[in-house]
Amino acid sequence: MKILIVAPIFYPEKGGGTQYLYRMSQELAKSNEVMVLTAAKSTSGRSMMGKVTVDYVPFTSRFGTDFLPISAIERTIREFKPDIVHASAPSPIIEMAYFVCKLRSIPMVATYHADLDLRRTVSRLYTKVFARLTWRGYARMIVTTEGYRQIMLKRGIRDDRLVRIPVGVDLERFLAAEPVPRGPRKVILFVGIMDTWHWYKRVDILIRAHAKLLSEGKDYELRLVGRGDLIPGLQALAKELGSEHRVHFLGSPEDEEIPAIYRSADLFVLPSPNNVEGFGIVMLEAMASRLPVITSTGCGGAYAIRESEAGLLYEGEDYQDLAAKIETILSNEELAMSMVEKGSVYVLDYDWTKVGASILKEYEKVLGRSARSVEQPSDE
Repeated sequence: MKILIVAPIFYPEKGGGTQYLYRMSQELAKSNEVMVLTAAKSTSGRSMMGKVTVDYVPFTSRFGTDFLPISAIERTIREFKPDIVHASAPSPIIEMAYFVCKLRSIPMVATYHADLDLRRTVSRLYTKVFARLTWRGYARMIVTTEGYRQIMLKRGIRDDRLVRIPVGVDLERFLAAEPVPRGPRKVILFVGIMDTWHWYKRVDILIRAHAKLLSEGKDYELRLVGRGDLIPGLQALAKELGSEHRVHFLGSPEDEEIPAIYRSADLFVLPSPNNVEGFGIVMLEAMASRLPVITSTGCGGAYAIRESEAGLLYEGEDYQDLAAKIETILSNEELAMSMVEKGSVYVLDYDWTKVGASILKEYEKVLGRSARSVEQPSDE
């Protein structure tokens, strides 16, 4: 099978979405021919990444959104001749590819990761327009949570075209990491991008919760891993709260360093208080690294914490509740170990081998249906 993945952003760019697409492409390439078409951010041209061909195409930006030339999309589809196109949605790049696929009768599957920032008028307009124009035309729309499945049903996507397939995690990478010697203080860890586009992660809530714990005599260390233009403001907040001596910004380490960073912590926190955080793959990475996890009741992946009992949920944007939940775990070793054991079992269902097989199964259903529609035309 020839699979073309169209994505607005791809590895080596950082982020949960790029991790998802990179791992998906490599898993699918074990038994299929895979090409990725994406915007040329930090690299350009065509190159091989493992068994996957990646075509980094020059792009333009309008209204804070990236666009690929439709001629480039058409050329790649014409040359590669994919059996199926898998899009990473939402993005105008994907909608442009949809119309090319429609003209060429190529079925298109999309993974809908999470809504855009619906506080912005352009995002609300985009969502309303394309929910009607293209999303209903996808052969399959993959959603990673039940919450987004319900949202798509309300937007008019047919139930028989919606399928829930969870995000995946590279278990081998994290399970193989060796334990790291611990320092004198317990460590709270956050991993993620801290820039304007990822405002919804709300690291400021975590910094406030940590400062509250310090004010109560709890000598915990907070490590924040990632890059972004919000960091100066977050550093200023820590200084204002008097916690800067225990808040450490570790920058953006190399991928091979990440498992050891997880292993050096005692607790992982993803503070994201709303479902613009579609899931939060970092929570699975933390579970695989034998860490208890805290996130918000509003986070897209909150259900994973409820199902697994691998951590706790704090309410909304309440930093005081977050502080209380952190203390509940870090002050109770028996509870923390119970969460670790449950998370270690739960995360096995998110192995990319299983996730990749589920995606391929949907491709086969789509192509089988397409084939039958050609081989057995209606009597009408």
